[in-house]
Amino acid sequence: MVTGRFRTLLRALVSLPPWVQLVGISALLLGVLDVSYVVIIPAAHYYALLNPQIDPVKLLEGFVLVAIVVISAPRDTRHISTIFIWLSLLLAYIPMLCLYGVRSYPRPFMYATAGFWLAVCILLRVVPRPQFPFVAPSLARRALPVLYAVFLVASAATIAWYAGLSIFGNLLHDLNLNRAYDARAAFVADHIPLNGYYLHWVALVFNPLFFALAALKRRWVPALAIFAAQLLVAAFVGMRTYFFVIPFVAALLVLAHGRRPLEKITAAFTSIVAAGMLAFAAVGNLSAYLLFTGRFMLDAAQLNFLYFDFFSKHGPIPLAYLFDFYLRLPVRVPYPYAEDPALTIGLVYYGQHGLGAVTGAVGDAFMNFGYWGLPIWAVMIVAVLVFADAVAAKVTLPLATAVVAMSAVALAQTYSVRVLFTTGFLWALVGLYLLSSTRPGEVSQSDARVPTYGTPRPLPVPR
Repeated sequence: MVTGRFRTLLRALVSLPPWVQLVGISALLLGVLDVSYVVIIPAAHYYALLNPQIDPVKLLEGFVLVAIVVISAPRDTRHISTIFIWLSLLLAYIPMLCLYGVRSYPRPFMYATAGFWLAVCILLRVVPRPQFPFVAPSLARRALPVLYAVFLVASAATIAWYAGLSIFGNLLHDLNLNRAYDARAAFVADHIPLNGYYLHWVALVFNPLFFALAALKRRWVPALAIFAAQLLVAAFVGMRTYFFVIPFVAALLVLAHGRRPLEKITAAFTSIVAAGMLAFAAVGNLSAYLLFTGRFMLDAAQLNFLYFDFFSKHGPIPLAYLFDFYLRLPVRVPYPYAEDPALTIGLVYYGQHGLGAVTGAVGDAFMNFGYWGLPIWAVMIVAVLVFADAVAAKVTLPLATAVVAMSAVALAQTYSVRVLFTTGFLWALVGLYLLSSTRPGEVSQSDARVPTYGTPRPLPVPR
């Protein structure tokens, strides 16, 4: 009897319009985040997240704001921008709504943030996609592996020169992730050529891309070799999150395949947050919750509010980070603080010298131009994603998702200029362009059954 009623309920839910399902699952994610924060954070004594100061009205407002943006969000999975923005909403916007209610952060900034994401979503739905000419398939098939090989050889040479066989010892130690920050400090102190950017590009773009290619073709030996290369790069660079890039991409490959990818990805995020909360309730283990929900979702969301608090009091610093600290141009932009913005925020709000508290797109926009930065950043993000849709026009949705997934994560966690260059989103666009070039003819991104390389199967003729 109970099983029959459950099946009836499940069929009724599945038959609901897609936008209703997305609103419901997104609201469930927000509710689970709210409950988990109130239950876990006071007991966790986690330095990066502050204890709850619940505002019931703002909690309810959060569900209204999530519904408004989710309804406006693009749902056309032929465009990779749809998955990119959806991941950004899950990692940046919904966690901010959680903190807005449980920490009672300022209403004007939260509403401005909702307006920012609303503008991005609406623009992505109405802006037409350009069409670009693609290079010859034979050239693209050669160029992409050569490009990967160049960065891979450069990374291997760097690891061999600076770490040698000791990298394997570091890897064994870092399996518990406790020494990752020590490895990162050593990496930075060694002044790697080009700041070791190519190592980040391999870890965040090329390893996920070629792992996805191997997995989609069920070539498990190359896939395992790429995973091993990822672990070596992670151990050398000292980035804890890099250990989980390939599993994260593998999960997205599965979730993006077939029907309702947005619903499946949102349900997966909700399940992970709930599992972390249950692990704490059952055995008192905080690691699962803090590693994903804390690190990937709540930490970055809180930093947006801290950046707003600081730069609303002291005034924005238009493009100072870009010119003075990233490009390091000889012409300096006026900047009033002794340390760069991330170190300044880390010192002021966490009381730690040397703590780089880097914010995502919303905090970055406000840091540069105050409230005016939000529409400026919205237009820039839409322009880049429209370009991404054009170059990825012939790439299947699961593969394109694997290529841009970590760039979507980066948009929620770091300055926008770093997303383009340091984390390699520009190289992801190059990879998508070459992948599209390998496939003659028009192929829909939403057809996940089309092979990545080779001749695509004919599309069905409309009746």
